[in-house]
Order: sequence, then structure tokens, then C-alpha cells
Amino acid sequence: MQKIFGSYKQIAEGENYYLRFMGLNHVSSLSNSYMATIKKGDICIGCIAQLHKPFVMPMIQEIILFASFHTSKKISFILIGDVPMGMERIKLVIQNSASVVKNLTLYMPGYMSPIPRQLLEIADVFVGTAGAIKLTACNNKISIGLDTITGQVIGIVGYDTQSALYADDQEHPPLHEYLDYVLFKLDKKPVMEKLSQLTPPDYMKEFDNHMKFIEDSCPKKAYYRFADFTLKDRLEFFQKQREQKLATRKRTFRYSLGKTLSFLKKGRAIFYCLSGFSLPEQTYTWTDGTEAEMKFVLRGKHQGNLLLNLEYGTFNGPQHVRLYAGKILVADYVANGDETKTFEIPQTAIDGAILLLRFELPDAVSPAELGLSSDGRRLALAMKSMSILLAVHTS
Repeated sequence: MQKIFGSYKQIAEGENYYLRFMGLNHVSSLSNSYMATIKKGDICIGCIAQLHKPFVMPMIQEIILFASFHTSKKISFILIGDVPMGMERIKLVIQNSASVVKNLTLYMPGYMSPIPRQLLEIADVFVGTAGAIKLTACNNKISIGLDTITGQVIGIVGYDTQSALYADDQEHPPLHEYLDYVLFKLDKKPVMEKLSQLTPPDYMKEFDNHMKFIEDSCPKKAYYRFADFTLKDRLEFFQKQREQKLATRKRTFRYSLGKTLSFLKKGRAIFYCLSGFSLPEQTYTWTDGTEAEMKFVLRGKHQGNLLLNLEYGTFNGPQHVRLYAGKILVADYVANGDETKTFEIPQTAIDGAILLLRFELPDAVSPAELGLSSDGRRLALAMKSMSILLAVHTS
């Protein structure tokens, strides 16, 4: 907002203006020849998405996992959407990933506008995010909303959640387990009763609201291309919003020696992270950038050297790691794959009760740089757990 209206209005940090998303997807009963090529199988899952979005690859992996747990069933996955020019490799990665599971048939027709009603009729359930998943929910299809960044399950849109963008504090199982619940265990009658009360949004009305906001914003008319703001800028904006939410929780950094901290989604390790870490995902937290810092205020007696236990995985193979405790270099090595390491921290690295850890990660690289996805985070270590305890030396 500060960039778009910088020459017109000074917008303070934290000040927000909200306009509802105006989408282009709509459903039509017009026939589509591609639909005749689809074999439904025992289970049919649908998704409408731009395939370069961050949530897509985590979603694909979860659907592959779901299919691998149900090898006796033939599963069709219809993925409506495409990628921007120059990012075609993403489609190859998706196709190659899905081909590993023999009972999963992937259909990728590209963009479809309008969305054929036949697709809604053939699919048992939809997964996705934002306006596309709201569209299928408003057309009385059970639609599982996913976090637009992480791919984590939000819930059934229009039934137990109204959000279609970001996961909240409510915990849901991973998508492959949630699909199992929705398809085989969920009582669908109350869900369908609630979905029948939804009405598709009036996108032309929302478009008028957008234009009115623009007309009222400045007497001097000018147009700004949102495309000029890079995907990295947009992801950083949403990331910052979520980090601010985390920051509202009081952090004391107090740590009892011997306690194991988890980097899982519901773990406590994130509250000791100062910088250089992404938001926690289901089973790990990525470092983001070439440096990452953590802070601990040690409780109780901590005379003598300490041992730091780390469990992590690496992104894109070997990663050079330099670990500092305070200003002291503790380790300089190459991490590779899933590892558990123990490092000795000298007592002189502790300032009173405060221990600062800094990871230098010069090989960090983003999936976008490698052409794997549009994810602009510069990843190195997938942190899983850690603990700090007194070193015991025997003579």
C-alpha cells in the first residue's frame, strides 16, 4: 500500500485498506470436449489454481501420499490451471511426481474459462485456496481450503471456516489424512445443507467497488501495474503480517537446560528465533536467508560448557554452515541431508545468562532460483528439534 499510494497518501505501518478479491472464474453449463477424456475412477479430486503458487507443490505431495495409502482405489486428480511463461518446468515436476503412484491419474488441461459444470459434477471433492475454492464451495461442492503459502489445511470452506487464504490457530491434520476423513468418514448431510445457503459472489459489484476506491483515492488519475511488484515483494508482505501475529505473543526467551524444543508447527522453538527463520510448517521450520539468529535466557545454574543438539535436514543437497555462540565460532562444516549433530559451546560464549546463536548459511538458495517453484525464500536448513544441556566431562 505504501508503494502504490506513496505519492498520494502517507499510510502508516499497520494501517490497512481492504477490498474483496474480484475473480474471473465462473461456472458455465457449456460443454467442454476435454471433459470427455477424463475417467472418474473410484475417487475424483479437483483443483483450480495457478500452478506456480507456493501451496501447489505441498498439495501435490499430500495427494500423492493419499493415493499411496489407497492403492486399491483408482484416483483421478483434475488440476485446472497453468503457469506463467518461462515457468513450464513446474508442470513437468508435477507430472513426474504424480507418475510415481500407479493408481493416481493426473489430468492437466491448462486454464479453463469458464469452468465447466461437468467438472463440478464429476469431482467428489475440491482442494485449493482463495477465490477458486470459494467458487466451488458456492456451487455446493465440498471444498477443502488450503493456506495459500504453506498448503496447510484450513477446513471445509463455507462449513467450518470462512477463510480461504491463511490457516488460523485451529489445528487440522495434514491434507492426506483430511481427505480420508472427508471422503470416507464425514457426515456430508449437514455440510451440504450449509453449502446450499451460499451464493456465488457478485464479481461485477466487487469490480465497481475497486474502481470507486481508485476514483476516490486521488484527483489526479494514474494507473499502477500490480505486476510491477515482484512475487517476492508480495510474499514478503504476507510473511511480515504473519510474523507480526507471532510477535504479539509475549516472548521471554527463558530456557531450562535439557528441554527439547520442537520446530514443528505447534512447537515452541519459533519463540526463540530472532531472525532468519520462516514460519513453522507441519514437521519443520526453514531457515530463510544467509543468516539466522536465536536467543536464550538460561534458567538455573549453567556453570561450565554446554552441548547443543540439533536435528535438521538440508535443502538442495550439501549446505555450508558456520555456527557462532556469541562471537565464538563453534563449528564450520558442511551439512548434508537429514542429520543430528552435537556441538560444544564454551562457557565464555555466555553473556551472564544470555546465549546468542548465529548460523551463517552462505549456500542458501530459493526454489525460484532453481526453477522449482515461485517460492522466493532462500532455504538452507529444515530445522526439526534442538536442545541445550550441560557438558559432562569424565577424567
